[in-house]
Amino acid sequence: MKKWLFILGVLLWTSCFDDKGNYDYIDLGELTVDGIITDQWYELFAYSDTLKIPIEIHSTRYTEGEEPYTYEWKFMSQSSQTWDERNEPIDYTVSREKNLAIVPQLTAGEYFGFFIVTDTILGLQEKVDFFVRLRTTVSEGWMILCEEKGEARLDWIMNLTEAEERISRNIWKGNNFKLGKPYGLSYARTRPKMSNRYVFTENGTFNLDGEDAHVGEENDVRWIFGDSPDIVHGRAAEVAFARGNKLDMIITRDGNLYARNPLSTGDIYGFPINVTSDGQRFEVAPYFGHRSGAVGGGNVIIYDNTNKRFMALDDDNKKIPHVLTFSGGTADFQAETGRDMVYMDWTKDNYTFALLEDPEDEEMYVYGIGVGDNGINERKYYMKLNRPNKDKITHVAFHLYYRYLFYSTENAVYQFDMEYPETPAKAVLSFQGETITTLKVSKLALYIAFQPWEKLRENQLVVGSIVNDKDEDECGVMRIYDVPTLMGPLEKKKEYTELGKIVDIVYRDRD
Repeated sequence: MKKWLFILGVLLWTSCFDDKGNYDYIDLGELTVDGIITDQWYELFAYSDTLKIPIEIHSTRYTEGEEPYTYEWKFMSQSSQTWDERNEPIDYTVSREKNLAIVPQLTAGEYFGFFIVTDTILGLQEKVDFFVRLRTTVSEGWMILCEEKGEARLDWIMNLTEAEERISRNIWKGNNFKLGKPYGLSYARTRPKMSNRYVFTENGTFNLDGEDAHVGEENDVRWIFGDSPDIVHGRAAEVAFARGNKLDMIITRDGNLYARNPLSTGDIYGFPINVTSDGQRFEVAPYFGHRSGAVGGGNVIIYDNTNKRFMALDDDNKKIPHVLTFSGGTADFQAETGRDMVYMDWTKDNYTFALLEDPEDEEMYVYGIGVGDNGINERKYYMKLNRPNKDKITHVAFHLYYRYLFYSTENAVYQFDMEYPETPAKAVLSFQGETITTLKVSKLALYIAFQPWEKLRENQLVVGSIVNDKDEDECGVMRIYDVPTLMGPLEKKKEYTELGKIVDIVYRDRD
């Protein structure tokens, strides 16, 4: 895709000069430009890093030291317009010096770069193409929601390379806007260049600014609710890419489910849709299940806390939930479970897994649903969670590809192999003197060309904890573990300390 975008961008750019310029674009042959890297990205931070590209020009046409040239450096974003409203070519010039040395004052994103040398005597030009990727410290990376003195705080870890990162602590410190107590984060991608970065707090739900991650009245989610409520207490949000109907959904603290179409300009969250066809309202658990990917026809799976059953939204515009139906499968269970939802999530290989607790004996059960196209759902896994003890489970995560269930107690992490349910879950991590506050896996966006080391993120378990006897402004610890096959020991990849009092951790992909 990027190759085609590049070709299109170059053609559009060239057409600007063909149609509107005063020069002929040909290869001079006798003139060469050295110093520009053309087969790799120039990567740097916008507004802070300096991009330096020294140039050497060689020509057999003129004697040494004679350079009757003018120079232009241009950056054009993949999403930029080529023509303005007056049908004139837009000038994306960032410098007219021979050697480039600028601090890019541009938004984060990927840019086509052009260096144009003009021979002022002959009126001919030579053009060299290159690529620039601009970031900000918050354009991608780990969003770490913390609490400090009863207020929300945000720390951020951005991975520059596999071995190098940039850590920003308390990036909201200078923000006078009060969020109150923090509850959680949600990152949902609607399409390239668009995503929801919701933070759920005591004073409402806010969509973090895409450029600097600030929060304020202007990005309060209540403004995209039809009835403009005084406050929106969100608990979970998701965009179901698996549906041709593209549902952008949010579940609130009172168990209401709202949906809108993120691809429709001006679409809003209207009335709650957690109502059956006969008008019965039910409370929705704060979790979603669906297919992975951008294909249509699959159900969105939700859970009815009131009647203790799996429900589904079809791939249509009606938005009326109904009891989930199954088309065979190797496991035996019904949509009406009679049990309490503990946790549910979808995986990258089109499964939705749920952990439910029986209210009578407090035993826990794993349900695995294969989510197919055209509303076809298969019962694939059903088993009792074989626990070595009855310690309270505080957090749960399902591996995105392996059939592993991870859960935490106060200060330990357990791993359960769903392929061998007769084997008890085993303790794989222990943190004495700490309290585990979150377990997470990270799902990569489908439309981004990630580096090999970035792709490994989908095979990692993230553990957030707090050191019990440290001050809350530096008690947070975030650890990242590689997860091997065959229930092998977890391998610690990274450890970050002196973070805030961690509440939640979510990775934001670059847009």
